[in-house]
Amino acid sequence: MDLLKQLRQRRTRFWRLVVLAVALAQITTVAVRSQSSGEYEVKAAFLYKFASFVEWPEAARHAPLGICVVGQDPFGSALERVVEGKTIGGREFMVRRLKAWQAGAQCHILFIAASEKQRLRPLLGQVQHESILTVGDVSGFCESGGAINLNVVESRVKLEINVDATARSSLQVSSKLLSLARILHDTASMANGAGN
Repeated sequence: MDLLKQLRQRRTRFWRLVVLAVALAQITTVAVRSQSSGEYEVKAAFLYKFASFVEWPEAARHAPLGICVVGQDPFGSALERVVEGKTIGGREFMVRRLKAWQAGAQCHILFIAASEKQRLRPLLGQVQHESILTVGDVSGFCESGGAINLNVVESRVKLEINVDATARSSLQVSSKLLSLARILHDTASMANGAGN
């Protein structure tokens, strides 16, 4: 019995070492990229879930729900996996990737990648009056006029929501989603409010 137990323990240690070696190789690969794919699996799930907590104007309610990514795509195939075969209110999802913003791209949710940080304000200016939920994950996204920022704090995704941006886009955000977020305003709105 002891010999059998020792063999099992050695086999278990061997497989743990193999798993550890594979994990270290993946961590090294992830360290080269700025973000882990696991993080973007979670963020892809958030983009999908936002469709349940946001109400678009009547004119935008009948087309398939478009989730668009502008800039260098950090999601890989995560978005397609998350929305595959799913519907909300009978509406299917369509995922689109754009190198640059294109007016009329049929986007309900627009994720602006970190690669667009230098062009963030002009890009947000182009879509600010469209019925599009803008989402990002860079510092200052909401203060620049974006609707939802996905921050990672202590390995958890935390939401920031700019209520000025959602109002400008004629979007109604569920109070349930708002209660989970840190509420922010545009920098310009905050500056104007400070002067009153």
